[in-house]
Amino acid sequence: MNTPTNKLTVYSTNEESFPHNSFGDLLDELASEGELEVGRKYYSVEAADIKPGKYICVDAILEQLDEYVYEDIGEPYDNDFSNAQRYAKDELKVFMLNWVHKYIALNYWKFDNRNIKERVITAEDIVGWD
Repeated sequence: MNTPTNKLTVYSTNEESFPHNSFGDLLDELASEGELEVGRKYYSVEAADIKPGKYICVDAILEQLDEYVYEDIGEPYDNDFSNAQRYAKDELKVFMLNWVHKYIALNYWKFDNRNIKERVITAEDIVGWD
């Protein structure tokens, strides 16, 4: 149930955060700040969106539950969570992936800082946006 990562271009006005996943959003921000002018610098980079399901690790979650129970009862505890059958762990993973895809949206992107490109607003950009 691995969802492929989508590649997209993201944009920034400051080369630090890249909150815009479309050039139009970048132009909207610049216009709202009174900074939409020819020659204004902006930055772009090819990025990959982050899939929240990538961070689901059933074994780590079950081990954490084992630790909680062990802290409560001590030595007699025998790691019942971690010792669950593989099919049960797989069922839990499917449930958690479905839950994450339904309720969690990570609006962040991964990119290599070395690939950031400095660009400038052109007259064509402004005419095309208007």
